[in-house]
Amino acid sequence: MRRWPAPAAAMRTVTSTLLALGLVVVAAVAGAVLDLVAPPADVAAPSPGVADQAVSGAWYCAVGDTAEGDAMFVAAAAPPSVPAGGAVRIDTFDGGQAQRGEESDLFPGAMTVRGVPGGHEQLGVAVRWWQSPVAVSRLWLRGVAGEPSGPVEGPCTSEPSVTWFLPGVTTVDAAQARIVLANPFETDAAISVELLSPEGVERPQLLKNVTVQARSVQVVDLNRHAPEVADLGAVVRVRAGRVVAEAWQSLDAAVGGIEGVTLVRLAPAPRDAWTIPWFQGAGATSWLWVTNPGERPASVTVTVHTGAGGVPPEGLEEIDVPAGAVRRVDLRGVLPEDVGGGAATVTSVNGVPVVVSGATQIRTPSGERSGHAVQLGEPRADTSWTIPTGPGGGRTEVLHLVNPTAQPATAQVQIVDATATLAPEELQAVGVPPGTAVDIDLSGATEALDQHTIFVTSQGSGVVAGVHTFNRATPLGLVAHPGVPSWTWTGGRPVAPVEFAPGLPQRLGTDLGPATTPSPSPSPVVTTPPTPRSVEEPSPTGEAPQPTATAAPAP
Repeated sequence: MRRWPAPAAAMRTVTSTLLALGLVVVAAVAGAVLDLVAPPADVAAPSPGVADQAVSGAWYCAVGDTAEGDAMFVAAAAPPSVPAGGAVRIDTFDGGQAQRGEESDLFPGAMTVRGVPGGHEQLGVAVRWWQSPVAVSRLWLRGVAGEPSGPVEGPCTSEPSVTWFLPGVTTVDAAQARIVLANPFETDAAISVELLSPEGVERPQLLKNVTVQARSVQVVDLNRHAPEVADLGAVVRVRAGRVVAEAWQSLDAAVGGIEGVTLVRLAPAPRDAWTIPWFQGAGATSWLWVTNPGERPASVTVTVHTGAGGVPPEGLEEIDVPAGAVRRVDLRGVLPEDVGGGAATVTSVNGVPVVVSGATQIRTPSGERSGHAVQLGEPRADTSWTIPTGPGGGRTEVLHLVNPTAQPATAQVQIVDATATLAPEELQAVGVPPGTAVDIDLSGATEALDQHTIFVTSQGSGVVAGVHTFNRATPLGLVAHPGVPSWTWTGGRPVAPVEFAPGLPQRLGTDLGPATTPSPSPSPVVTTPPTPRSVEEPSPTGEAPQPTATAAPAP
């Protein structure tokens, strides 16, 4: 793989928040977690207001390193729908130090790819953008001698959260599972981790207060705390500061017969519905992990989407998930015999939100053509998706479009890398009827491309878009992940209400409330309106063959 030259840089400045004369001036920031001191009791509570459109933001990648044998690349893409060009800067941080990258200008529908500096056994990435939003993904090429290897690929995270939910991993048959906590900010953070299994919740003593130092990455080895657990979930609770949480899973063919490394994304909140854009039936074992972190049992239904529509499989009409538990839902046998793959939507029918991911394992007698991939579900359909993915040479690449809504959708597909743009005519009006899943083999178009981005827009209704890719030669190198929906980078999302308690520290943009219990008189609650996010600035530190919309090939 070639390393991309850095485009011309342009300097930008970021205005800092000013604190003066005991008055706290707060810029509305969606998802930001700021600990500020409230004004004296005679100062009125702040009034709700509407912020302007976001002009800056960030993405954070926790999983990935550049240790000996490993390499890491970060791709930033500006969706074609953004109104104007902007700029991005890819920074890295590790061991309390931050390193600034060079700025790159991006016009709508363009992308840039940067190699991450080598020699880091733990490494976090923060991608800053200005003027127009971008979507960011990482490609971690894991090749440490004697350990499971392969590509680890998927979107980064657009903001910190006060909670992170891991729907499922496994630690049986020498499978390794790690939660990676990244703190790109200037103050230390503290977190606790609860472990969930089919038997309920456990709170290991060693995970009740884990420190994540400023500008550092901390790894939680789940095998150490929960060995030989087939279905393992987790809840990461942020007690102080801010962190971004991701995870990864590896399987060793020498022990379990399957070789694979996969990104496992965590969700910032449970939801009522989740869509997994792809799972494989024939020749594979696929299942759903449904995790209920709440205090009441959840009742969920499963809908399987194929080209013929969406139906609830027999036996999966209604599934109970106990409070604080993980439930595995086997997808073997839910597809018609002549259908190799499909998509799935899990919906809570009793109002108890859950977190859902999908796993696919491909096993062969020798383990040479085996693979493992885990995908966090998407909570809703969207009309614009950005899907950065790896080089196309020697790999089969399949785009998945799922319509979980009751309205028909028509999708348009565009493919770009750092030097070329493709908009095949046959992919400018792809019909996606209600409840269906459409698979499009893009291998012909992407074969000549290096790391590239797929842009999907739809009309009539939103869709859920994702990809799965694999090598056409050994090893399989299976990768599967959803894309980046526009709601994660356009801003305008609601933030949790802020409890205004004079004289007490406030945790703005979170659901934590005041630092201590306020006086007996009730404190007024101020609801912050939907606002786009802004981001604090840390201290330094040729023509390709045309694709065809055909049945997706199996690995």
